[in-house]
Amino acid sequence: SDKQTAEQFVEAVFRMDAEAIVDLLPRDVIRTMEEKGYDEAELLEELDNLARDARESLLPRSYQGGEIDAVCHVVDVSEVEGSQLTLIQGRYYTEVGMTITAAREVSVSLRIQSKELEIDTERMLEVPVVKSGGKWYVDAINI
Repeated sequence: SDKQTAEQFVEAVFRMDAEAIVDLLPRDVIRTMEEKGYDEAELLEELDNLARDARESLLPRSYQGGEIDAVCHVVDVSEVEGSQLTLIQGRYYTEVGMTITAAREVSVSLRIQSKELEIDTERMLEVPVVKSGGKWYVDAINI
């Protein structure tokens, strides 16, 4: 579902699990990247760096390492409609030959806690998702 895809993406980014992130991206996007000269190792390395940067931006500046619990849940889902949807559909069709039937913005709350580090913070993340072939994916073009 759209909610499940968004939650899995936030969890994968927080765990810095590049392979899990790749699994949430449309195969056509991965194929197109490979055709443009990326190999899977480069893609994983780039996603790993993206995940590391995102994780660091979510953690308090004082964080130096240690045990952290992260829990996420969907707070809101909004439908992308009209000209914005048409734009997304056009980009996917033009850039990767993919037909998008729906797009949504999923608001995910990520709560980060650590008793030992006295951290208890909550962040909101907007995760764009697209639907193609009956399946939801992270919107790789507009993330």
